[in-house]
Amino acid sequence: MKISSPTSTPFGALVLPLFALVLLLAACNKEDETDDGNEAPENGEVNIESSPGDGVSFDGYTYPSVVLGNGQEWMAENLRTSVYRNGDPITYMPVQPEWTILEEGAYCFFNNQAENGERYGKLYNGYVIEDPRNVCPQGWRVPSDEDWNALEAYVGLSEFDLTQWGSRGTNQGEHLKSTRTEPDEHPRFCSPNEATNSTGFNALPTGSRLDNGFGFDMGLLVYYWSSTYHPLATDALWVRSLGCNTGTIGKLGRNKNFGLCIRCIKE
Repeated sequence: MKISSPTSTPFGALVLPLFALVLLLAACNKEDETDDGNEAPENGEVNIESSPGDGVSFDGYTYPSVVLGNGQEWMAENLRTSVYRNGDPITYMPVQPEWTILEEGAYCFFNNQAENGERYGKLYNGYVIEDPRNVCPQGWRVPSDEDWNALEAYVGLSEFDLTQWGSRGTNQGEHLKSTRTEPDEHPRFCSPNEATNSTGFNALPTGSRLDNGFGFDMGLLVYYWSSTYHPLATDALWVRSLGCNTGTIGKLGRNKNFGLCIRCIKE
């Protein structure tokens, strides 16, 4: 389209069409962002479908499970086994200095208190994840980074956020978190906690054991191992985190001397 020169067109007549064009382009860009998944949907816009699974028994304990509308079946509690799938024992290591130098699979309880294991499950180092004897029961596995991505996409994390590291999304993590909140006794999240637990995933803030052997964040955060190695560190694996005062979902790397939770997914 030919635009007349300013010498033959009144200034106001030119500005108004240009202003309308700018608004139109902005609206198109907004639609493109939504179509590309760069804008996270609101909590209410996500259609969550879940139902109880068959669960699984392992090492004398029966785990409930949840089947999601995307076809995934997850344990609805953290792993608490003290043996590998073949029955071999996993090393129990409560001693802080020795934990830091271990290069084999091991577990502990938060602050070495067995009651925390009853409340939240055990904390495992990353060497357990890579052990060929398998820490999950038959027919189940430690979830990969792709498994976590599929879960996050299902609860509404955008395609753009799925490619990011650190804290991602807005309130998508609330679909995964337990609604138990202080002043409830442990296991529970601190306050504020706006969880809906609409998936039945029932995440609880187990805390972690740092790679220096000390406990950290029980009641505040939960960290879950994946089976996928971090691309920039050969001794680190991808991890997911959820916290009491945020609905975001964290993605970060942790070296194998951290003690974190495991949620198994059905194969």
